[in-house]
Amino acid sequence: INDNAICLCLDGDETTTPNKNIVFNDCRFDIHTTNGSIAAYIADSYDISFLRCHFAGYNDNSERLVIDAKVNNYPYGLSFHDCSTGDLKVIENDGHSIGACYFIGHGTYDNETLVEHPMIWGITDSGIPFGRFGD
Repeated sequence: INDNAICLCLDGDETTTPNKNIVFNDCRFDIHTTNGSIAAYIADSYDISFLRCHFAGYNDNSERLVIDAKVNNYPYGLSFHDCSTGDLKVIENDGHSIGACYFIGHGTYDNETLVEHPMIWGITDSGIPFGRFGD
């Protein structure tokens, strides 16, 4: 993969062609050691499920998982089951915010950080609740 690349890009149009009802199973989105790259970028999408997927990279100049609220309340209904990511970046500009997203069995075995955002909540692989589940 080259620098400044996106491994998985889900960027539809929220009114006519949103990405919806997609399931990814046992996938690895890996940007390895590239600079300025993104393992997975998600915008204008809803009801997307990731099952046992990993968002990986080995360079601090790249992003593992990016959720972008290009319009209000999108994306929403993203669910991550038994997934791991080294980091998660949420982009919210122009008064737009993401909708609810869930992590069930969020991998912490490689010292992944817990996501801190009011619309993201879940349970770690060791059963520790975070976000609204932890309230």
